[in-house]
Amino acid sequence: MKHSEIIRTTLLKLAHIRKNPPDVQAFVGFDGYIDRIQKLVKRRINSGVDYFSDMSGFAEKVHQAAGKSAQIEVITSKTKLGGNAPIMANALAGIGIKNHCAGTFGEQGIDPLFMGVHSHCNLIPLGAPAVTHALEFGDGKLMLSELDSFQKLDWPYLKKKIPPEKLSQMLAGCGLIGLVDWSNLPHSSDIWQGICAEVLPHLPPADRLYFFDLTDLSKKPDIEIMEVLEIIGDYTKFGEVVLSLNEKETHQLFQALCRIHGGPENHSGRLGDEGAFIFEKTQLHGLLIHPVDRCLFFTEDLQIELAGKVVSNPVISTGGGDNLNAGFCLGKLSAFSPEECVVLGMATSAAYVSSGKSPDLSGLESFLNGWLEDYPG
Repeated sequence: MKHSEIIRTTLLKLAHIRKNPPDVQAFVGFDGYIDRIQKLVKRRINSGVDYFSDMSGFAEKVHQAAGKSAQIEVITSKTKLGGNAPIMANALAGIGIKNHCAGTFGEQGIDPLFMGVHSHCNLIPLGAPAVTHALEFGDGKLMLSELDSFQKLDWPYLKKKIPPEKLSQMLAGCGLIGLVDWSNLPHSSDIWQGICAEVLPHLPPADRLYFFDLTDLSKKPDIEIMEVLEIIGDYTKFGEVVLSLNEKETHQLFQALCRIHGGPENHSGRLGDEGAFIFEKTQLHGLLIHPVDRCLFFTEDLQIELAGKVVSNPVISTGGGDNLNAGFCLGKLSAFSPEECVVLGMATSAAYVSSGKSPDLSGLESFLNGWLEDYPG
C-alpha cells in the first residue's frame, strides 16, 4: 500500500474514532520529572543571541576548556512537566484514552507543574519529581538529570503507596499497560517483576497491550539488560507485548545482545537488520523502532519501514518519542493495521514537536491532512 493510501485510511478511521471513542482505559508508570528546556548561548551579538546549534560545536567548546575553565550562559525557554510516563499519559488522554498515571509528581500532593495535564489523566503521586535540564540543539538533545528521588521507588515502596488490590482494580479495567523509563528508575526491574508475579495473575482475562520503553541503556550492564528482557518476556503470558526503542537504544540493545549471543554474520549496520536481530532474540510480539525520520515495526508476520514527516524547525524535541508511543498505542487499541499504527504514532510525534503541545484528535487529523499534501495525485 502506498504511503498516501495509508494516511487516507488512517484519517478515515480517526474520523470514526472521533464519533465513537474507544471504550478502553490505560495505566502508565512510574517516573516524573520537572523538565527545564534550555539552550546554550554561543555569543551575544548586539541585542541578538547566537545559540550553539549543534552538539559537536558545544563539545568543541567544552574540549577547549579542558584544564582551564569556561562559563556558558543557559537560557531556559520553558519549564514543564516531564517524564516518559506523564508525557505519554497526557498524550493518550488528549487523543481520547482515559488513563491512570502513577509517578513522582510530588511529595506532599501533586506539584503545580503536573496539574495542567489533561482531565482524562488521573495522576497518582509517588514522591518528589526528578529534575532534568534538557539542553536542546538542532541535531539532538543532552539530558542532564537529577534522579535521587527515584532511589526509594521499589516494589515494597510502591505497594505501600498503591496496595496490590487497588492496583489490580485499576489494571483490570485497562486495555493498555505502559511501563517506561526502565534505565533511569534503579528499581524498575523489581517493580515490573512484582506486577507480573503478584498482580497480573489475578486480573480477569482481557485483550491487553503491554507496552515497554527502556530509554538510554548506556549506563546499564549487560546482565541487567538481559534480566529486564526476561521479565518483559514473562508478560507475554498475559497479553500482547510491544517494546519501543529509539535509534540510539536500538544500537545499544543490538550490541548488548551481540556480546551475549554473538552477532549475526555479515552485519550490514542497517537499522532494519539490527531490529530483526533484536526481535529474533527477544521473542516478543512486536518491536517498534523510531529514528527521527522514519519508523520500523517488527512482528512474527511482517517487517515494515515507513518514512515520517520530518519537522525542520521543532518547537520542542523532548517528549517526541513519548507522543509517538501514545499515537501508536491508540492505533493498536483501535484495531488499526500495523502500518496505520506506525503512521498515527509518527503523526502524533510530529504534531507535538512542531507545536510544543500534544495534539487532540482534530489536531491529529489536521496534521495528517497536511502530510497528505506531500503526496499529490
